Amino acid sequence: LARQGYPVTRLGFVASIDDALQQILQVGALTDTLDQATALTTRLQTGMRASQTRLQPVLAGHTAIFFSNNGVVYGSGTLQDSFLHSLGMHNVAADAGLTGPGQLALETVVAAAPDFIFSHPGATLDQQLAHPLLMHPVWLQLAPASRRIPLQDTWFDCAGPRLLRAYQALEEALL
Repeated sequence: LARQGYPVTRLGFVASIDDALQQILQVGALTDTLDQATALTTRLQTGMRASQTRLQPVLAGHTAIFFSNNGVVYGSGTLQDSFLHSLGMHNVAADAGLTGPGQLALETVVAAAPDFIFSHPGATLDQQLAHPLLMHPVWLQLAPASRRIPLQDTWFDCAGPRLLRAYQALEEALL
């Protein structure tokens, strides 16, 4: 498009909740819909704050890890890390020194004994690495089903209005 003379704006990966909200405003400004983007970010902030207020008494001080397809976990500098911090939680992957998405040795994760494991809901006959690993007896012993909570990857991959759904799903699972 740029070679054809069209303006192109590249948006980076969001690394925090604030980044996600800023990108919504940026897109609003670029598309001449800033008023709508501002209203949307206000609704999202209000919804997220309300969820955080309800969830923090249950989750603050606990440890967690996001475990995604192919064994990917999310360390510091990720939206997942920002999400955990917004709830007063500690990110096992960040505490292990991981920055960004990557992999940690299963032994490292097991030794950290996260209080909660968040992962994309598995599908029937799921062949992705994360879900068969999460069915390993060590995981089942480490984190009972009540502590393994499905949160869709897309709520974090395509940050924006879907991020509020992650908070709502966590409330549905825990409160």
